[in-house]
Amino acid sequence: MWLTAQESLKSVLNASGLEGPKALLAPSLGTAVRRGGGTLTRRIPLNGLDVYVKQYRHGLRYLCRKSRARIECQNLQRLSRAGLPVPDVLAAGETRTFPWTLSAFIVTSAIPESTSLELVMPGFWTESDTDTRRRLIRDVAGLVARMHRAGFVHYDLHWRNILIANR
Repeated sequence: MWLTAQESLKSVLNASGLEGPKALLAPSLGTAVRRGGGTLTRRIPLNGLDVYVKQYRHGLRYLCRKSRARIECQNLQRLSRAGLPVPDVLAAGETRTFPWTLSAFIVTSAIPESTSLELVMPGFWTESDTDTRRRLIRDVAGLVARMHRAGFVHYDLHWRNILIANR
């Protein structure tokens, strides 16, 4: 079992009456925001801190490999060190029975006042003015270029994985 958690999350969990980050895996907590591909993501409000908990189920593909949660945790930390805006990793863990990863999870902070680009796109071309469209396209392209300059290639880059600040 691998488990890491920031002290700030531990204190919020204690104040919420939850013992440790694994308590966030209870299916009764929060609201499911995405299911699919062996992944369940839930948003959970905790004493003034909103978090996302992403749980992974792993199969034979993860024989002698890092879990998806560990990879995501390392990637977010790497992007943060490169100065890119990413959510804070508050906790992560995995359960293994050598040599298999059975399950894993990652807890990240919610980005206040942000919206997934997936939710913006349906009316983007018809409801947005030209300057807004150009600015958004330029900003997203600039972030992708910064990721690439930092040596990072995102293999799952689509609208759902890009958050924009509500301005």
